[in-house]
Amino acid sequence: MINELIEISKATRVERKNNPILREKMNIAANGQQPRFLLISSIKRGAQDLQLFDLKQGDAFSGTRVPGRSIPESDKTPIFFSGPAAYNEHFPEKNGIVITFEHDEDDAVIEASLKNVSENPDTKGIPIVALKINYNSGEVSPHSHSYHRNQAVEQHLISRATTIPTTVNDDVMILVCSDSRVHPPLTYAGLPYAIQTLGGHVPAYTGDDDETAQFNAFLETWQATGGSKKYIVFIPHGKIEEEGQHCGAGKASLNPSDVHGTYLRPVIETLNQEASSFEDEPPESPEKRLLSLAEAIKKNLSTYPAYDESKIEVIRLGMIDTVTGEIKDFD
Repeated sequence: MINELIEISKATRVERKNNPILREKMNIAANGQQPRFLLISSIKRGAQDLQLFDLKQGDAFSGTRVPGRSIPESDKTPIFFSGPAAYNEHFPEKNGIVITFEHDEDDAVIEASLKNVSENPDTKGIPIVALKINYNSGEVSPHSHSYHRNQAVEQHLISRATTIPTTVNDDVMILVCSDSRVHPPLTYAGLPYAIQTLGGHVPAYTGDDDETAQFNAFLETWQATGGSKKYIVFIPHGKIEEEGQHCGAGKASLNPSDVHGTYLRPVIETLNQEASSFEDEPPESPEKRLLSLAEAIKKNLSTYPAYDESKIEVIRLGMIDTVTGEIKDFD
């Protein structure tokens, strides 16, 4: 599985360099990111959503929700939603916050999610697009709501959904950054589950009624499905090649006092504090910081009551080059 992720990433790099549109996206990515959307997908569907709506490198910054559960109030989901929303707030072009749901998902879950997202201070003035999707048929329909809805943006996204997305590989969950230039890599068995947060971070279990309680319930169900062993693969991203770009969250965590914002600064401080506990001295680069963060994430996962190391293997896999998308060894 590790080798196939690396092999496919090499093919991704070749495709980007040979396709004029993707090559231009890479050129833009080498100078930063200016995503048009904040995409909030369930763990099961993040990679499929990027494919379904034909969102290329640099198009959408990402956050995560737990499937079947409403997005919690802002202070109860600092890592999965509020952190990415706060980071996204600094981008100049914000066409919409796109939240996807299963076509048969409970309306109460959708309405609670929309209410909590609309009350986040970093989403003010940004249209909220709620889409219900049948991932087997590729059919997409808008969910009518009263929270700063923009039907033109809805129809634009729906018009982009012209193909049925690749099936999911539910044995693999990728932890990857929210960065719009980095997408969860494809596996030969399909698109993986994905958690997309600042730095690809996963918080420790708190015991409170928050995002970690939701994720604990998800872990319990996930590891019980099928007979195969499950894999959680953390793939940081950064400047591996000359034209590359550092992970913004990783870089910010080296100097968290320079970061401001009600939700952004606490998340960056958390990354710094947790990664620092695995460092003997300050790291020389954001990339080195992310290696320490990998150890912190592995420790955090072990705090979940549902986590069973006999059923789930946690792996750090090299590093994705922010611009080319190729996974390379980095130690």
